[in-house]
Amino acid sequence: MCISPWNGGVFPLGDIVGGIHRTADGNITGAEALKGTYLVRSVKEFNSKTGDEMDLRLNDWSSQFEEVVQSEKWTEFNTITVFTEYGFEAEIQSAIDGDTVLLLIGYGLIFVYVILNLGPYNRLEHKVWLSILGIVSTVLAMGVSFGICSAFGLEYGPLHSVLPFLLLGIGVDDMFVLVHTWQGLPDADGRLPIPQRLGNCLKVAGVAVAVTSVTDFAAFMVGTVTILPALKSFCVFASIGVFFDFVFQVTFFAACMALDAQRMEKRRDACLFCLPLSESWQPPKLKGRWLSRYFKNVHAKALEKTQVKVLVVFLTLVMTGVALWATRVIDTSFQYRWFLPQGSYVRDYNSLSDKYFSQSAVPFTVYLGEVDYSNANVQQQLLQAVSSVRANPYVSKDVPIDTWIEGLVSWSNGTSSTSGDDFYELLNAYLEGEGARFSLSLRFSNTTNATLLASSFTAYFVSLSHSRHEVLAMDSVRASVESQTFPGGLKASVYTRPFLGWITNKVINNELFRNLVLALSAVFVLAVVLIANIEAALYVLLCIVMTVAGTLGLMYFWSLTINTVTAVVILLACGLAVDYSAHMAHYYMISQLSTRQERVNDAIANVGPAVFNGGFSTFLAFLPLAFSSSYVFTVFFKVFLSVVTLGLWHGLVFLPVVLSIAGPDAHGKASESATGDRATVKQSVEYSTNVVAVRP
Repeated sequence: MCISPWNGGVFPLGDIVGGIHRTADGNITGAEALKGTYLVRSVKEFNSKTGDEMDLRLNDWSSQFEEVVQSEKWTEFNTITVFTEYGFEAEIQSAIDGDTVLLLIGYGLIFVYVILNLGPYNRLEHKVWLSILGIVSTVLAMGVSFGICSAFGLEYGPLHSVLPFLLLGIGVDDMFVLVHTWQGLPDADGRLPIPQRLGNCLKVAGVAVAVTSVTDFAAFMVGTVTILPALKSFCVFASIGVFFDFVFQVTFFAACMALDAQRMEKRRDACLFCLPLSESWQPPKLKGRWLSRYFKNVHAKALEKTQVKVLVVFLTLVMTGVALWATRVIDTSFQYRWFLPQGSYVRDYNSLSDKYFSQSAVPFTVYLGEVDYSNANVQQQLLQAVSSVRANPYVSKDVPIDTWIEGLVSWSNGTSSTSGDDFYELLNAYLEGEGARFSLSLRFSNTTNATLLASSFTAYFVSLSHSRHEVLAMDSVRASVESQTFPGGLKASVYTRPFLGWITNKVINNELFRNLVLALSAVFVLAVVLIANIEAALYVLLCIVMTVAGTLGLMYFWSLTINTVTAVVILLACGLAVDYSAHMAHYYMISQLSTRQERVNDAIANVGPAVFNGGFSTFLAFLPLAFSSSYVFTVFFKVFLSVVTLGLWHGLVFLPVVLSIAGPDAHGKASESATGDRATVKQSVEYSTNVVAVRP
C-alpha cells in the first residue's frame, strides 16, 4: 500500500507501478512500467453546432497533451503511450470514418451485381439506369431515416455506421422482386398499357415486398422496447429505414420501372436512352440462366435420394447440437476498447495497461446524500454501512478502507462527542489537520454556516477475472451499501465507471432472450399469414430457431461474446432468416403437383434461385466489412456470414428434405382426376412464382 503525498490517502502500489520485481522476502528491487494520472477540471457548456454539452477547452488541452507526450523523445523509457477521454472518442470516430471507402466498395459490388442480374445483356433490355435508380431509392430511405431520427434527437453511435450496408441489401432485394415480377407477368410482352402492367406487377410483387418489409420492421420494432439505449436507437433508425425503403420501392422505383418500359417500347438504347435503335435490330434469344438449371437439374435431383436425405438430417442435427452446446458456454462481455482500430495509440495504451496493470484492483465509491450528519443515529448507520462493505467478500482486504467518519471518531478519541451541536466545529478542526485527505470526500453548502450536503468513501474490489464475477461483485456491494436506510428513506449508492459495462453485461442476456422470443413470435405470426398453414409455418420457425442457434454457436468459435453489438445482429437475424425458408414453404404449399417430392422439386426449381440470390446479395453487401479495422464492422460481417450460410442451408437443403418426408397437403391440391384444364393449372402455378420475395 502507498500513502499519497498529496492528500495522505491510501492507494494500491499496483495502480501506478507495474511489473514489480521483488526479492524472496518481498522487498521491491525494480519495476518495468509506471503510470501517471492527471486530474483536470471540466466545465461543460452547450455547443450550438453539435447540440451537445462539451468542454472545448478540455478537448484542446487533451489534444495538445497527447501531441506533447507522443512527440517528446523519452530516453528513459522504451515505450510511452497516452490515454485521454478525448483521444478515445476521436480514435473510435476515426476508425469509422476511415472505413467510408468500404461503404463505397459495398455499393460498387451491389451495383455490378444488380447490372449483371437485373436484365438480359443487350442494348434494349439491359437496365443500367434502372439499377442506378434502384440504389438511389435505398439512399433516399437512409436519408429519411437519419433525418427523422436526428430531428427527434436520437443518439447516433458506432453501431449505426453499419445501417447503410443493411438497408442497401434490403433495398436491392426489393428491387429484384419488383423487376423479376414485371418480367415474369404473362402480359410482359407489351400487349397491355404500361399503367395496367405496372398495376398487375404491384398487385403481386407489392404484396410480397410488403410482407418481407413488415417482417423486418416487426423484428426491429421489438428491439425498441429494450432498456439498452444503443440497441433501442439502432432499432428505431433501422425500423424507419426499412419502412421508407418499402415506400420508395413501390412509388419512386415503380415509377422508374414504368419509364424504363416506355424507353423499351420506343426502342431506345439501354445506356444512351436518347439514341433510338434501328427497326431491323432484334435482341438475341438466350437460354435459361445457369443457376436455374442447377437448382432444377442437380440440386432437386440430389435431394430426392434417400441417402442424401439421411445425411442432411444427420448433419443438421449435429450442427444444431454443437451450436446449442456453444450457446450455453458463450461469454457475456463487452469492452469499449474493442471499438479501437489496430495500431491505434489508445489501443497500445490499453495493451500495456493490460500487461502491467491488469491485476490492479478496481476502486468504487460509496455516496450518501443530504442527511443530518450531526445526528448520532445517522453516524452509527454510516459506520455500519462501512463495516458491511468491509465485510463483503468481493471487497479487497489488501487495501484498507479509509473513511472520514471512522477517522473523525478515532481522532476525537472519545474525548469529544462527534454528534450534536459541536459536530461541525469538531469536523472543521479535523479537516484542517489530520483529516485534510478527506477534503474531496465531503461536499458542503455555500452558506455562512456551511452544512454537510454529501459524503463519500472509496474501497476496492478483489481481482475479478470474468464478467460473471464482475456482475456478482457489483450486485453484492450494492446490497451491502443499500442495507442501511437513512432518515427520509435515503439510501447510499455505489458507483465506479466500469459499472457502465458491468450493468450492460448483467441485463444483456435477459434483454436478448426477451427480444428473441418477441421477434420469433412476430415472425411466426407473419409466416402463418404468408404461408397460410400452421404446420408449414412451424417448420419455418424450426429453421429460424436453428439458424439463430447456429449463429450464436459460430460466435463462440469466432471468440465473439454476447454484447450490445452482437445482440443487435442476432435480433436482426430473426427477421432475415425467415425469408430463406418461408418462401420455400410458401411455394410448396401453392404447388399443384401430386406428391410431396414433386412439390418440393417444383419449389426448388422456381424459388431456389431467388432465395440464393437474396442470400448472395446480402453477402456482397457486407463483404467489404471483412477488411475493416472497426470492431462493429467485423462483427457484423462474421455474424451476417453465419446467418446467410445457415439460412441458405436450412432453407434450400434441410427444409426441402423435411417437407418431402412430412410436409402438409398443398392448398387446393389438384388430383389427376380433377376436372379442368391441366394447362390452366400449370399456368397459375407459374404465375404465382412472382409472389415470392426474398429478403437478404
